[in-house]
Amino acid sequence: MTADADVHGTTAISIIVEPDGNDAKQLVDAINAATSSIDVTMYEMSNASIIGALVSQRELPPLSIS
Repeated sequence: MTADADVHGTTAISIIVEPDGNDAKQLVDAINAATSSIDVTMYEMSNASIIGALVSQRELPPLSIS
């Protein structure tokens, strides 16, 4: 935890840049493997595979999409 904020560090962060020609498989796999929460920041979301994976994980608290 930092001294100036209530922030906990993690090493479980991945940056995935799309499109990579694999129909977002790496991102969908990460979404499907989530066990506690999903935080996504995207400018535009239109990939049906990503949307479907997020919908299937909607029971995970909290799901944050911005």
